[in-house]
Amino acid sequence: MKKLILLFCVFLVVGQGMAQHTEGKYLASFKITDYILKEENAYIVQVYSPKIKIPEKAIAILYDTDISQEKGYYKCLLIKGDYYYFACSTDNPNNKFKSAPQPKDALFVAMDKVPNMYFEQIGAIAAYGVEMIDTEKEEPIFQINEVLTQWTKEKEEQALQKMVDDIRLVGKYMKENNPSIDQNIENGSYKGKKLLDVMMKTEKKDVQRFLAYIKARPAKYMNNQWKVSEIFATWVVSGAPEIKK
Repeated sequence: MKKLILLFCVFLVVGQGMAQHTEGKYLASFKITDYILKEENAYIVQVYSPKIKIPEKAIAILYDTDISQEKGYYKCLLIKGDYYYFACSTDNPNNKFKSAPQPKDALFVAMDKVPNMYFEQIGAIAAYGVEMIDTEKEEPIFQINEVLTQWTKEKEEQALQKMVDDIRLVGKYMKENNPSIDQNIENGSYKGKKLLDVMMKTEKKDVQRFLAYIKARPAKYMNNQWKVSEIFATWVVSGAPEIKK
């Protein structure tokens, strides 16, 4: 989490014309495609983003896939439909170019919030391209473009409850139909309990703790679609790690 806060502060320094208050901005992440063009003194990378519209001339920072290595500052120079092209001049010291881009590297862009936008946990993970679907119908629990344009507190609460209901439903179904998959939890706040019992008794606060972890450690979740019951169960079995403030 500290790394992402630092990253946001860097945007406020290097981005020309950007607001001086973080309240009006949020960080969005995108995986670059395998279209990578090497020019004499620059790299050009491509982002495909049908759900989040990136503004022209947006400033971005490229990281490797696990967000452990900063690779350089990029700028959006061309938009073709849902394809966005970012360039980094390798001989400009202000761009802090460090290494060549690779497919699926993470590009972080500072985006303007919509006026009166409700931006909490679901907003934060939606901006990272994290999609949640229910297990039974495999339908989205929330739409990313709606979350980042027309979201409200009421919709946030409804989506959280849908996650709770889905996790409970799957836990109950597995307990009744496939109890052999149940396992003891050996670490973390659920230590000593059974996985399926935890799932059947899941509350909103449990889901919120899980989403807080995704927000703080988004690398393996970014720009992907997940069944909420499956990744919640994996988090629980892994000791329900949390980020201490």
